[in-house]
Amino acid sequence: MNNDGEKAIGESYWSCYRRSRNKTEADMQLLSTELHEGVCEESVCCSDAVICNSNVTEQPDFGSESFATAAGDIADSCMISQMQDDDESCSDESDFETCFDSDSDIDDTETVKPDTDSCSQSLADKLANWSASCDIPLDPMHLLYLGVVRRIVLSWIRGSYCVRLSQSLCSQLSDILLNMRSYIPRDFCRRPRSLAEIDRWKATEFRLFLLYTGPIAIKNFVSDNVYKHFLLLSVASFILSSSELCVRYCDYAESLLKLFVSNTEKIYGKDMLVYNVHGLLHLADDVRRYGPLERFSAFPFENKLKNIKKLVRKPSNPLQQVIRRLSERQANSSCETKPRLHPETPRFEHNKGPVVPGVEDARQFTQMVINDQVLAVNKNDSCVVTVDDTVCMVYNVLKLNCKYALVVKRFTKIENFFHYPLPSAALGIVKASHLCTDYNIISVDDVCRKCVIIPSDDNTFIVFPLLHQFPC
Repeated sequence: MNNDGEKAIGESYWSCYRRSRNKTEADMQLLSTELHEGVCEESVCCSDAVICNSNVTEQPDFGSESFATAAGDIADSCMISQMQDDDESCSDESDFETCFDSDSDIDDTETVKPDTDSCSQSLADKLANWSASCDIPLDPMHLLYLGVVRRIVLSWIRGSYCVRLSQSLCSQLSDILLNMRSYIPRDFCRRPRSLAEIDRWKATEFRLFLLYTGPIAIKNFVSDNVYKHFLLLSVASFILSSSELCVRYCDYAESLLKLFVSNTEKIYGKDMLVYNVHGLLHLADDVRRYGPLERFSAFPFENKLKNIKKLVRKPSNPLQQVIRRLSERQANSSCETKPRLHPETPRFEHNKGPVVPGVEDARQFTQMVINDQVLAVNKNDSCVVTVDDTVCMVYNVLKLNCKYALVVKRFTKIENFFHYPLPSAALGIVKASHLCTDYNIISVDDVCRKCVIIPSDDNTFIVFPLLHQFPC
């Protein structure tokens, strides 16, 4: 709009405003119409179509009539609130089709090829098979970890008396979590903290608690029903987070989540029946479409914010600073990405041993990088599982004839950590004990995966396959 047009609109507005003083209601409506027509002569306004689905005819079956009623009330209240906010902007189905009709004012002849039938379809036809509930996945970071898991842990600390733990038990549980810190691999960016800091826990800490530390820490502090109920969520999340298990056991994980939701009210009460709990019923469907939970979580976007914050050097004009820094990086040829390491790369040569007889002259290293995962000679990065499902602890890295080998000790006794809702060995989660005193040499090619190993009672260790990979 040019300056003359803007000046004309301003004069028209103030003229109507002066005339509106001491006018009747009918005159005010007339002046409003006049002003609207005057503005429309100078500019054309386009409004976005808002689609509101105001009718819900079915409620999902949660396996419990009382739970379905409570969840239905929560969903209805959310729908009513949304409808009240968007009541004026929502259009019916006919308006939506008219807005996106091929005969509308939008001229797309420049980009559409007339000889292609598929490209000549209207936008409404392209969106005919699109569903917001199916094609937009739920974010596990906020739904599962910051939503459901956080609410469960808070209920143990501040919830109803039927599940609340005493301050003494909370203190003991915190001590157990803090003792696990030295056993958490470097693949995790955060390590367990005390329950006193629960309000400052991050999503990665709740994920660590749900998948690894929680089943061990709370076993002797909560009732049997609460523990089994927590295992339902933990096992289902473990399956859906694994790229291998989610393919084979996705249906089973979905049944576990349904059982978890149906029994939530019985254990924690109606206050726990929030929308995040209902959203668990749809996680398995999203995994079928998009893969494991980490494929469509918000973690990569949250991690990127750290890099963006480093580009801002002062409070003013943050967006301009980010654009300039990114442009400088692209223009500077020296700012190249670091080359990826070889799939098998040793680090930090030493000569302290241990070695086995016959290979005393081999070069020794304290670390080995295997497919971006670091194996080190320490208690938190040294546990591996071989291709024959043997749990081993790495004590040295050797280079023999241009090939790499590991000096290990094997656990001779392997058993299930839990049996409900299934034997834990089916997921690769085992209780290991009786570490062999003799050293053995295995090839790096025999290593199947890196594991998280956490001590338990009676000189035993709980071994979890590592599901997530983080930058070192």
